[in-house]
Amino acid sequence: MLGIISDHDRRSLDITPTYTISKEVVFQQTAWRLLACCNSRDRFRLLRFAGVGKSRNLDSLPSWVPDWTAGLQEFVIESRSTSSPFRASSRPPQPVTFICSHPGGIPSAIQISGMFLDEIVFLQDISRSPLSDALRRASSHPSTTTKYRSLEDAFWRTLLTDCATRGRPASSSKIADYKATMTRYDHLRFKDESSLSESELHERTVLHGLITMARSQDRMYSHLLTEDLGKGLQDRGGDICSMFSESADASKVQITEPSAGRQFCVTMTGYMGLVPRLSKEGDAVVVFDGARTPHVLRSGNGENEGEGRNEFQLVGECYIHGAMDGQVIAAVENFTIV
Repeated sequence: MLGIISDHDRRSLDITPTYTISKEVVFQQTAWRLLACCNSRDRFRLLRFAGVGKSRNLDSLPSWVPDWTAGLQEFVIESRSTSSPFRASSRPPQPVTFICSHPGGIPSAIQISGMFLDEIVFLQDISRSPLSDALRRASSHPSTTTKYRSLEDAFWRTLLTDCATRGRPASSSKIADYKATMTRYDHLRFKDESSLSESELHERTVLHGLITMARSQDRMYSHLLTEDLGKGLQDRGGDICSMFSESADASKVQITEPSAGRQFCVTMTGYMGLVPRLSKEGDAVVVFDGARTPHVLRSGNGENEGEGRNEFQLVGECYIHGAMDGQVIAAVENFTIV
């Protein structure tokens, strides 16, 4: 990659190619130099690929260093809308402080200033369980009903990060279409297959194909080979258009991808959100200075809290409904990320 970037960027990064060091060292050194040289917006663009909230192949990497061998496993929230971008932080970005274990070595930790928002108290994998269960459990939380004017409307907007193809907030008609489509899909996918009619089985197949592709557009053609959708295509001589025009409208599910690779969450004070797949109850939600989205952090080494209040692992970026436009006001503190 050094061979295709500009001379200015190559000099700024100050990375000399060597083939005698491990991938871990290469990734750590590259992340360090990128964070040191890039502007504040690009800093958080880099961190969205890092974190222990997704599966990693190189467990020894610091949580703030992306594991480039693992690939992108979740929808990137930060770039959801260019016309109306998120601005979770109302504060200007501050410099990153690098912490080295040994003088002159590669940093093992970074320090970023920001504000503590809340703590996750409930998680649900909505890709494996009915959306109605998530809504019911969110409704049972004592604070969600006071946090939002309409809990149900906020729930559906959360699943879409309140975005439509033309920006945010999503229109009421888009929310209504999405709710109707996903409620129908929920009914069909969790119903006993033996009780489904032939038309319902076909409808479920079509909805599954549309939603799967919307959630993973870069791998859409591989999803066409899944058993259910593949059978439907075979029955229609490979004509995908005939399937998608019969019983489902793709425009109603074209923006379902924000929930891909994420869990639905409720926080202690009643916020609803979408967080990385490997988030845990007890993880903290913070807003870094200058960041467009909140981030999830895990205290200490992720197993106990004995390493200090402000030492964390980065879990990943998240969407918190009602906290994406500078609403968070709290004491500023420094978070050390290991």
